[in-house]
Amino acid sequence: MVMPMLALASSRSGATRLAVDPGWVFTQKLDGKRILAVVDSNERPAIVLYGRSGQLIRPLPGPLIEALRRLPEGRYVLDGELMLDGVYYLFDAPQLWPKHNNLVDITTPYAHRAEVLDGLAAHVWAADPRVQVLPRAATPEDKLKMFRLLREQRAEGVVCRQLTGSYLPGKRSPSMVKIKFVKTADCFVDRMSGKGKDSFVLAVYNEDGTKVDVGLVSRLVGDARYAQIRDVLEVQYLTFTASRRMREPTNPRLRPDKAPAECKLDQFFPVNMKQLAAILQL
Repeated sequence: MVMPMLALASSRSGATRLAVDPGWVFTQKLDGKRILAVVDSNERPAIVLYGRSGQLIRPLPGPLIEALRRLPEGRYVLDGELMLDGVYYLFDAPQLWPKHNNLVDITTPYAHRAEVLDGLAAHVWAADPRVQVLPRAATPEDKLKMFRLLREQRAEGVVCRQLTGSYLPGKRSPSMVKIKFVKTADCFVDRMSGKGKDSFVLAVYNEDGTKVDVGLVSRLVGDARYAQIRDVLEVQYLTFTASRRMREPTNPRLRPDKAPAECKLDQFFPVNMKQLAAILQL
């Protein structure tokens, strides 16, 4: 099983600090399907796709598989987001091992991983729009411009990546920080509400494995109309109260790429930037 690296959450105020820090770059936070592509010419099958929680992707998206077959002999692990229009946006490469030339692995700093990924994509997919490298903003001016533009366009948010950071499979890394413009949470459907059964009770797990009810969402709106018990729904909400409840959760969206065990209470408590600075020793 191959697991993608996950981002820590931060507040919008953290964007300014990281924007002026030359050790960080910004990319857009996409709203697609996270896919880790493992391409190994010495294995059968040669191409295997994994989702956010490490699950195998089935059925395989034909156009993406065709594009990945363009890679030279070797072993490659590519991290990206597959959008509804079929474009696979690459933003990291935990492993790039062309035949007889091991270029990067998970210990390689992100700056070099990104540089090698850019060169590989330009060589392999220059004329293939199905695979593209997600644009990065590096200067303070460009980072702030990207942040403001995406916020004005009501995009989901930005992801900040530390240039010296390594790749931590399956872990939340302090070298990758997400800043959302809309408050969202991933919760699993625990049961139907007792009153009229027209709503779902949403829950998450605490650090000790106990279940915590965090709100209700109508079964008549969005993807909740198609949800079943134990399905994961992403919902938008206004605030998270002291009593551990979401205020006005709405716009439920099914997340088949996530498992209930991944729905954690800590997502409601973004990392304080001072704490983050201490972690990173900035």
